[in-house]
Amino acid sequence: MLRISSALLVVLFSISAYGGTYPRQGFIPNGGQWDAQVNYRLAIPGGAVFLRNTGVLYILYDAERVHEIHELSHNGSLIPEGTTITHQGIQMNLLGATNPSQTLQSGPSETRYNYYLGRGTQNATGLHAFQEILSKDVYPFTDWKLRMTEAGLKYDFIIRPGGSVSNIRMNFDGASGIEIINNTLYIRTTFGDIVEQAPVAWQDGPEGRVLVDCRFKQNSDGSIGFETAAYNPEFELILDPDLVFASYSGSFDDNWGFTATYDNSENAYSGIVFELSFLQPLVCIRLIYGGQIDIRYS
Repeated sequence: MLRISSALLVVLFSISAYGGTYPRQGFIPNGGQWDAQVNYRLAIPGGAVFLRNTGVLYILYDAERVHEIHELSHNGSLIPEGTTITHQGIQMNLLGATNPSQTLQSGPSETRYNYYLGRGTQNATGLHAFQEILSKDVYPFTDWKLRMTEAGLKYDFIIRPGGSVSNIRMNFDGASGIEIINNTLYIRTTFGDIVEQAPVAWQDGPEGRVLVDCRFKQNSDGSIGFETAAYNPEFELILDPDLVFASYSGSFDDNWGFTATYDNSENAYSGIVFELSFLQPLVCIRLIYGGQIDIRYS
């Protein structure tokens, strides 16, 4: 039976900077604490996103079940042996893409993340979370940007002169279904829908910003792409869908405050954390609850 691996995660930040609350994460780089296929990890409600060279892996879990188990332990009850939590992995692949020629990260956090993996292993320490990751040339003359906004996770395709919208094709391995309704993409999962709102496209030129009509399309092979109205090939074209995880409940990593204290350097030490690690294969499975609770020092 599969088990989710655990690591001791230490997060350092100033009480005065964050008012004693746990900060919202960005893209945390892989310093050896996760599988080598993973470049960055981002927490989302009820799961996590693992960024790879040519796609992202969504790992979703039954957040209600996690809270039920938490309440049992918090009330002093024993958690029955063999207790399981349902997980689902969904891999979004950029079909036909190549490894980026360059990966740029920006917007580093003041917070530092430290993963202590146990004896005989290399720890990952001093890691900053980033608000934006830019992967250059995943398609010819086309960049792929993922970024955090006030509304949550967003991604853009930046098509430079010489690139083509038709190169962009996505599939979603492990999803329960895919459907386009009124130019909105619904990625069905066991726990609800991941929704990509109608994409917006534009160009910035000498006369300012010009909007370009853009729609999702489903190709004959079942993959998802985009189709646009005519645009000026001499300027960059930006494709900008909105990702919505509205069907999910839960925090960005469930953070439970069993204990709390502080030190003379204004670091807070609090809580325990249910944090997802990399999961294979891409199926909806039930994992034994065990070894998934990490200490978080904030």
